[in-house]
Amino acid sequence: MPDIDLAYDAYTNNDVDFFIKNTCNSLTHTTLLSKFCRYFSSVNMSDYPKIEKDFKELSKNVLLDKYTNDIDYRALDRHFGQHMNWFNQEKLFRLLKQSGFRNIKLSKYKASEFDEMRTDEFDNTRPKNSIYVEAIK
Repeated sequence: MPDIDLAYDAYTNNDVDFFIKNTCNSLTHTTLLSKFCRYFSSVNMSDYPKIEKDFKELSKNVLLDKYTNDIDYRALDRHFGQHMNWFNQEKLFRLLKQSGFRNIKLSKYKASEFDEMRTDEFDNTRPKNSIYVEAIK
């Protein structure tokens, strides 16, 4: 899954190349801010001046939660395949622990402890901007 920390840092550092290399270069997402927003909430993200202001004023987690917590999931019928949440190591570890998982650890592309998850078929969508976590339940 996409690692929001990489996208957040890229946006902060005006790293346009990150978004060009690691996302679908859609013509509807022409600004750096729109490319960043697409990482966590493609739905109801049209008020870019307000989002830009919030980016400067809010902490990362508060900003990301603000634009994902109020998504009307019925709208996803019209926006199939769009992002509606965000994940990073901190959030994934917390959610997994709350869900009863143990032995939670950060992994890497093709570096899983399990042979089945080191194959080309497992996950090759966008390894350079993804986060890999393993856990046992």
